[in-house]
Amino acid sequence: MLTLRRDQIDAMHEYRLQEWWRSRARNRRPELARSDGEPAFAERIRALVERARRGGIEDPDEVGQFIELALHWGEAFDVPEQTPWVARILGWNGTASRLKIAALLQESARAEDERWKREQSEAENR
Repeated sequence: MLTLRRDQIDAMHEYRLQEWWRSRARNRRPELARSDGEPAFAERIRALVERARRGGIEDPDEVGQFIELALHWGEAFDVPEQTPWVARILGWNGTASRLKIAALLQESARAEDERWKREQSEAENR
């Protein structure tokens, strides 16, 4: 009879989650997956998962949303001067991850709106 230890089950579960997050990100951002190459793209997703977890985001769907936001913003996502709201929200200790994700999505939309207005203003001034 085959017996699996708890740590083996946990490792298999984590592997499947990582695969799911990579697949989801690859389907939504195929240009990044192609330009990075599979090993680098997998490492990028793994690092984002760790970043989400360090920020208190554990739910698999919420981690997926975090990954999507991070891929959307690119390198600016973790640069406090460009996206100060990310570190601020992730630093909310004791706050449920669903509330952090909601706040990140709201701040992302606000920042996108500000960026769009700035670009429109610059285009008009040319």
